Amino acid sequence: MFNFGNHFYRSKKKLNRKMNYVKQDVLGTQIRHKKDFTWKNKLKNPFRQEEEQFTTRKKVLIVTVILFSIGTFLLWVFHPFFLVSQIQIDGNTRISTEDLRLTLKATLDRKIAFLIPGASYIFVNEEYIKEILMEKYPLKDVAIVKTFPRTIDVQVVEKISYLILDDDSNYTLIDLDGNTIDILRKIGDDEWNITYEQVVEEFTTSTLIAGEEIVVSTPQKREVSRIHIPDATSIHYKYGNYPIIHIPKKFVSNQLISKISKDVVTWYENFPEKIGGGVAYINVEESGNLELVIDKKYTVLTSNTQPIAQQLRIISEVLSRENISYINLRYPDRAYWQ
Repeated sequence: MFNFGNHFYRSKKKLNRKMNYVKQDVLGTQIRHKKDFTWKNKLKNPFRQEEEQFTTRKKVLIVTVILFSIGTFLLWVFHPFFLVSQIQIDGNTRISTEDLRLTLKATLDRKIAFLIPGASYIFVNEEYIKEILMEKYPLKDVAIVKTFPRTIDVQVVEKISYLILDDDSNYTLIDLDGNTIDILRKIGDDEWNITYEQVVEEFTTSTLIAGEEIVVSTPQKREVSRIHIPDATSIHYKYGNYPIIHIPKKFVSNQLISKISKDVVTWYENFPEKIGGGVAYINVEESGNLELVIDKKYTVLTSNTQPIAQQLRIISEVLSRENISYINLRYPDRAYWQ
């Protein structure tokens, strides 16, 4: 039998509950919804980043990576395979290769922080090695390249700091101020170009017959001139590729050498060797003018009053056009050659 009172009571209670939800919504209070049939477990927010648990497995992995990195580092630092032992040197003609090699080895044999070998490939400091070489030797520049795993290539550009003086008696190594460093050797007899002339000398002899004289004529060879020609190839090979300056002994002075040494070095380093050949030696006149004797058997008379750069440009232009045996640059704004 249908109970109308109970049904009315339940309907009213349900209606009141809905009205309370509406009131709570209007008042801005939190509304609690009833669970529906899909509300079994709390759903995860796909945009929420949850903190992962720091498991023992992850700890072991991190420790393993750290130990592997340390082991690799120690292997690279201390294993002989990664210690620089091969040194290649190029560009030096005056400085001994062995001297450079000993200096480099001493630099590499040092300890960094009392423990790390300086020869370790990853700790070889190119700039430090360059500073050491530049301080110890007369060098213009040094380029150092490391090649994995244990090689360094050293390219040096030397600075001319000495000259070889030929005073017709000896070859002497001097500095740019004319001070003697070492007497290398005496001038050889084969380094003179001597010109002779034939002369007839007459002398009188007596005979057994009284009053009779006999005049005897004997051809003789007499020295007319003597020109010293330095054996530049041999000297450069034996004593180093320093500029050879020839000054007659009566003109030799520290003052003259100091005056011309800078120009000598400039000419020696910048002469257009590729098209004109190298400077074999330089004759120095009392006035300070220079005569360059080129190994291709021609001479260049330079001027000590005109800029060397300008004279070099003229020489390059002349040599590019024709073969010559003589260039004279001692006239202002002009040059003569043949």
